[in-house]
Amino acid sequence: MLNPHVYLSPDASLKRLEAPYVYQRATDDLVEVSEEAFGFLQDCVCGTPAAQADADFLARCLNEGLLERHPETVYRRQGVAVGDAPSLRYLLVHLTSRCNLSCAHCYCGEAGSEDLSAFRFRRMLEEFESGGGLRLLLSGGEPLLHPHFWQLNDMLPSYDVRVVLCTNGTLLDRRAAMRLNAHEVQVSLDGLETSHDALRGPGSFRRALGGLRVAREVGLQVSVASTVNAFNLRDFRQLAVLIAELDVWQWTIDVPADAGRCLDHPELQAPLDEAVAVLDYAIPAGIHNDNEGHLCGAHMATVLPDGSVAKCGLLSTVRGGILEDGLHAAWMALPHPSVDSLGEPCRSCAFVATCRGGCRYRAGGLHSGGPDPVQCCRLAAT
Repeated sequence: MLNPHVYLSPDASLKRLEAPYVYQRATDDLVEVSEEAFGFLQDCVCGTPAAQADADFLARCLNEGLLERHPETVYRRQGVAVGDAPSLRYLLVHLTSRCNLSCAHCYCGEAGSEDLSAFRFRRMLEEFESGGGLRLLLSGGEPLLHPHFWQLNDMLPSYDVRVVLCTNGTLLDRRAAMRLNAHEVQVSLDGLETSHDALRGPGSFRRALGGLRVAREVGLQVSVASTVNAFNLRDFRQLAVLIAELDVWQWTIDVPADAGRCLDHPELQAPLDEAVAVLDYAIPAGIHNDNEGHLCGAHMATVLPDGSVAKCGLLSTVRGGILEDGLHAAWMALPHPSVDSLGEPCRSCAFVATCRGGCRYRAGGLHSGGPDPVQCCRLAAT
């Protein structure tokens, strides 16, 4: 006899953020629902009679994979995660300052030997999940060089968050890819082979491409991050063909900021109008941002290898505390400036609600009030 109960999908999580949501980790979809629907989905965590739901709503949830039927009773640990306001949805974690490359444009500067401890990592995961976190991005340095990376990796399946490994791809072989507890692997490709290797070192392009391909072959979603510079400006049309062949989930393209090693290489700077023109090749994915009154990074923080919680990797000196004080205490202690805090010409710009001031580092600092030249140039071209 068919079990008359329906259950919340193991891939779905209930998040009470600025509004009630259901989040699907595999597809990175965040769906706002009514309080009535949220209450019903909450009952479905451990199963509830299908007859209690509106037939159309039930059919939609089953079709979209939010709910599923089981022949037997199923029990789940996870309930409802409740976030702060603004909610911390994305956490970029620099697991280590170690790196096997010396990329000419790296904003992190010289590699080091500092590593986030396993104790801090676990505590951070617990708080991020319980506070409604959506996406955990593991970066570095090169994250695979963390001396205890696989210990950290083994912790990940216990938490209801989407995990993205951000890597240069050169160390990712089939054995490592099969062992990864990640939903997505993001690899940096800064142009075609000649221009990529000019930035990252001989042979790095082929190794990065190999890492992307094995991740795809073992069933992981793959994405690509690229920076625009004077070396690769003419690569993007052909690079777009390669990106399509790889069936990437997302292609992020940005203009590097004047930070780290980039300061020592002014020859990398491309004419701004030409650099901005290639940004349209990007393939966007989910950005679940409903705090329209806040500047960029309204829902994102960065954890540094020493356990500090910062506004972002570029604004690493803007810190809210350390993980020992609590991730969410540090998050709430960070500044959360609004669009209203911007100066002119941003405040009266017709695009301010969309742009939100752009990158505040490129604009001269979190509290500078000035415009981001990349965003201004891009919007002027629309």
